[in-house]
Amino acid sequence: MRIAFLMRILETGGTERQATLLMQELARRGHEITLFVFYARGPFLDVVKDSGITVVDLEKSGRWDSIAFITRTLRLIRDYDPEVLYSFLSIPNAVSAMISMALPNTLVVWGVRGQRVTLKDSSWLRYVSERAALLFSAGADLVTVNSKALVDDCLAGGCLPPFEVVYNGLPASLEDGSGISRQEVRQQLGIPEGDTVLCHVSRLAPVKDIPTLFEAYSRFLKQSGRTDVRMLIVGGDRKPWLDNARRACKDAGVCANTVFAGPQRDVRPYLSASDIFVLSSRLESFPNSLLEAAAYGLMCITTDVGDAAEIVQDYGFVVPPEDPKAMSVAMMEAVERLKSGSWNRDAQISYIRGRFTRQALARRVEDMLQYYMESKRRGKLTLKARLRMRLSGSVSLMDEDGRQDGREGF
Repeated sequence: MRIAFLMRILETGGTERQATLLMQELARRGHEITLFVFYARGPFLDVVKDSGITVVDLEKSGRWDSIAFITRTLRLIRDYDPEVLYSFLSIPNAVSAMISMALPNTLVVWGVRGQRVTLKDSSWLRYVSERAALLFSAGADLVTVNSKALVDDCLAGGCLPPFEVVYNGLPASLEDGSGISRQEVRQQLGIPEGDTVLCHVSRLAPVKDIPTLFEAYSRFLKQSGRTDVRMLIVGGDRKPWLDNARRACKDAGVCANTVFAGPQRDVRPYLSASDIFVLSSRLESFPNSLLEAAAYGLMCITTDVGDAAEIVQDYGFVVPPEDPKAMSVAMMEAVERLKSGSWNRDAQISYIRGRFTRQALARRVEDMLQYYMESKRRGKLTLKARLRMRLSGSVSLMDEDGRQDGREGF
């Protein structure tokens, strides 16, 4: 297949990492991949280029470069003549929908990521753009999401079916468990080898609810009386978010027991230095950080958001969001289970690395795209047909044909 990917920028986000992983694996499987990008920068850009994938810089000059940018994007993509145009996130999705009328033979696919944005956790501009973008869904032929929970969220936002769930895949660097010295990392961080380390990895955005994390940790320290359990915070690529996290740490009175490692491109050394991973988010879809921590062999505590419970299964702990009391109890139980040796670490690693592979991700997408290309040729993706699906409550053509459950990912 000849597939054009459309993205804004390849920064250090979960969506960008997964899109890069997908492009690499599809290219390995013999497909012709070209990335069209609004801004040709970001840490994953060289990774894409090094994989032999063609990158086309759309040279967007700024937020208000709109009409000329869309015209240029249409011309370049139409000249490439892709069989599939696969965009990710709200603004690229809206752009792909706008130019879809000029690409009648191209399957236009949206990649929607992240649970519903709220004003509590974002700027008003992002909130409006995220909500408005879903209204362009009539211009797409297919919407892919990375969690079952996100299907209902998209429907509530006015998005038209069909939907297909495509779970994230693990990068090779975590699948093969690249050996990095735990002792060396702990020495650098000033953490004694005998201590238990609770780890949180994120950009520290408001939606990650860092105040609840620190309040839960404070409760844990007071109730357990332990002095050998540390908190390791990795991330904070925006100074205001990192400052807010440090303030929450101070307010909770746990700074003496907390290490801030700052933003890191490679989190493997910090996972190797840790024992328990804690996700405190208010909203998520399918959290990459949780998946990678579980694959690396950390016991996991997560809030019940998106499809996080699908990752953790019975190997870890799932608690309600914004509930520091429940999270502190989970911390105590996790530490006790770890100390007693009753946790089956090997079984968790086997489950995660066996199910969420990059090869499974690519096979799922490959099969899905071929199926929907044929469906479009047969006239099953017209606006009328998609409205009929919406009214009937159907979400997936593959589900209707008995190919698989469209909400099951793979």
